[in-house]
Amino acid sequence: MSDIAEVTAHVLKTDPEPFEDVLKGRKTFEIRYDDRGYEVGNVLHLRETRFTGDEMRRDPDRYPLEYTGRDCWVGIIHILRGGYGLMGGWIIASITAPFDNPNQLLGEEKPRPKSETACQYCRWWGLKDHAVKDLNEARGVCRVNPPVLLTDDSDHEPWPVTYGNEFCGKFEKKPFDIYKKV
Repeated sequence: MSDIAEVTAHVLKTDPEPFEDVLKGRKTFEIRYDDRGYEVGNVLHLRETRFTGDEMRRDPDRYPLEYTGRDCWVGIIHILRGGYGLMGGWIIASITAPFDNPNQLLGEEKPRPKSETACQYCRWWGLKDHAVKDLNEARGVCRVNPPVLLTDDSDHEPWPVTYGNEFCGKFEKKPFDIYKKV
């Protein structure tokens, strides 16, 4: 039996562009019609749709409800109801960073980056500490740009040092997973 209280989870269809923005950390809120009684502490299971809601409403035969297979989980940490120009019945929910599954939000499992564009998956990122077991916490160097030649005697890296779960806009997928255990 778990010590963690039961949490309300809502499964939500999400258009492709806002879904990608949530994964990349550019979108930290959800605007939703409050037909489910959303509360702080609820979990949202976001499922990416192939087509947008507008396309599906406009021509459901041509644009049926189809899921891409990508999904993520976020937690609601704040809710704005009414006021500030928000139409009645609608909310703006501030959300956590995305996770692979709800157990990570509840603290039962260690979080992993949901983003498929995290540094650890990028061809330009090299592992710095090979003794570490969790690539999310691993430090590595990003070699997407030429090294910066240092003129002082400092021990700075010639390339930026990042963690495996960070990401940027210059991602290129590794040709194969060199860290995969065989």
